Amino acid sequence: MAPTRSLKCNNNDNCIHNTLQVPSAVANFPKELFSSPKAWAASSYNLKQWSHFPSGGHFAALEEPNLLAHDVQKFFAEYH
Repeated sequence: MAPTRSLKCNNNDNCIHNTLQVPSAVANFPKELFSSPKAWAASSYNLKQWSHFPSGGHFAALEEPNLLAHDVQKFFAEYH
């Protein structure tokens, strides 16, 4: 998820975030450096797909290219 959520803050540092409206997907690999909770991702992004994989990590495209390619194709198939 490359785009970050936007925050609007007032002078009292009370901030609210806007949900990104672009359809988004998350691919979770067990050896990734960071994994956000699904609830957080869903509250910040227009989450359409949430996938878990049995292996791979930060370099998933090199470690598990077929798993990642299939997941990306699955996501975009809905919009083709």
